[in-house]
Amino acid sequence: TQNFGYEDDDWNGNKDYTYVQLAEGVTHEQFVQKLEAVNDRLLAEERMENDRFLSQPISDIHLYSHKTYEPEPNGDARTVNFLAIIGLIIIVIACVNYVNMTTAKALERAREVGIRKVIGSYKSQLWGQFMIEAAVLNILAGIVALGMVLLALPWFKSLTSIPEGMLFWNSPFFWALFFGLILMSVILSGIYPALVLSSFKPIATLKGRFTHGDHGQLLRKLLVIFQFSMAVILIAGSFTVSTQVRHMLKKDLGLSPEQTLAVRSPFTDSLLNREDVFRNAMMAYPEVKDVTFASSMPGQPTKELSSSSGIFPLGSSKEESYTFYMYSIDPYFISTLGIEMVEGSENLREGEEENRYVLVNEEATRLWGYKTPEEAIGTQLEFWGDTHTIKGVMKNFHQISVKEPHIPMIFQQERWGWDLAAIKIESDDMLTTMNKIQEEWDKKFLGTPFQYFFLDDQYDQLYAADKTFLTVFNVLTGLAIFIACLGLFGLASFIIIQRTKEVGIRKVLGATASQILILLSSDFMKLLLIAAVIALPAAYYILTNWLEGYAYRIELDWWLLVIPAVLMVFVAWLSISFQTVKAANSDPVEALRYE
Repeated sequence: TQNFGYEDDDWNGNKDYTYVQLAEGVTHEQFVQKLEAVNDRLLAEERMENDRFLSQPISDIHLYSHKTYEPEPNGDARTVNFLAIIGLIIIVIACVNYVNMTTAKALERAREVGIRKVIGSYKSQLWGQFMIEAAVLNILAGIVALGMVLLALPWFKSLTSIPEGMLFWNSPFFWALFFGLILMSVILSGIYPALVLSSFKPIATLKGRFTHGDHGQLLRKLLVIFQFSMAVILIAGSFTVSTQVRHMLKKDLGLSPEQTLAVRSPFTDSLLNREDVFRNAMMAYPEVKDVTFASSMPGQPTKELSSSSGIFPLGSSKEESYTFYMYSIDPYFISTLGIEMVEGSENLREGEEENRYVLVNEEATRLWGYKTPEEAIGTQLEFWGDTHTIKGVMKNFHQISVKEPHIPMIFQQERWGWDLAAIKIESDDMLTTMNKIQEEWDKKFLGTPFQYFFLDDQYDQLYAADKTFLTVFNVLTGLAIFIACLGLFGLASFIIIQRTKEVGIRKVLGATASQILILLSSDFMKLLLIAAVIALPAAYYILTNWLEGYAYRIELDWWLLVIPAVLMVFVAWLSISFQTVKAANSDPVEALRYE
């Protein structure tokens, strides 16, 4: 290990990835216990002070690990589970529609069931028939769904950055889940209709005395309330997610990343060695406002920053250790990026020379227990084998996404690790300016690649996962609303047909089209209003908990809940109004003749 710059007995450092293969038969829990014993020993021997060794199964890294020095951005189990639940809700809503329509049309199949029973069919045979019908329908739906998935897969891969070589149909888990969902759909959509239809009494049905039971009508009402409660919750979720993402994109970052070009240091000839030459060459262009050099840049993940733990003000009680992120900057860093100082001086090269000076941010002073930034000025810190004096306190800026809280940071104006140069540009023709900068780069660093990124683009990438989640969530929400309204349309159509004679009689007795419209739609609207009343508290609870995952979040205002409920009622009313208007405007003679 010494060949790589490490000591054999050095237990510090938190940037290394260590993989351990456990012996056969050893569980992760057993390994954790052994690791705790190692921690206790190293602490007792004073070979570690503020560090601990922790372990994590490899299978947990992608979705459940969000550590500082991850090799690459990870996924989020909460997001995956959230979308999976929405998909399950859509399936349940579709099953609800099937149950509603099947039981509502029970009268049409009553005689069929009666005849089958008279000629000797057993109840189990009728059960089998109706379950097979549900199974055939769900299997056909599954085949159609696979075709739709294949058509939408290129768009979905582009949206979610899924590798092209990843084929879901090669996964046994996918097929197990697919057939499991079909089986669940068959059970959800088939059991109750089979139970209702197979229970008809043959004598009553053949004499035409069969009528809908109260329990069946109650069930249909409850199912309508359920599916529209889910739809209201999803719309409220869509509104909230969209508002939260916009809030993050518009939130003040504490600096000005706009039109700031970050250029990576070449490997062959470091920026450290050509700092003044490169800066003077850039400043000669009128389009360049300022240039600064630093070890990292705002918007980069924390794995790009140096860090250290166990940093305390001299003389303070060492109660709790935190990880502090370290920056090496030049004197132009703060002014170039538009960062605000709240106390002290930003120039660390003035004054006495016997101590090193540092800047810290507000979050660092808060963790050290200072009530105001002013109290921290002049405080001495000891780290990296030297004593440093706090000369200024910098206003917090978001190094990473505003989803996360501010991180404690310490800034040194020393010439180490200047891996990046930030160039603030003021130009309407960015392409021409970029070409000039690259030409100058090629002159100063001949044969080295011109690697760059814009700071505002870097910040945008931090929200890519949230934007993707918003898009997928909106698509699923739209699909759920469509399915719910489609089911309500079909149910309304059937029930209105059942009330054709009533409509005809009412029109003969003088009822107007508007009165009939109100009559036919009132029952549905009552159910939708009940669904809204149930959905609003549930949506508030769910969305409040979801927002807890963001350090800087919106307030869950009333309109984010009420407007989705009103919108859902309006959309549902539109879905049933076509049939009701048609029935209200029909010729009563035709209606009575039909009966």
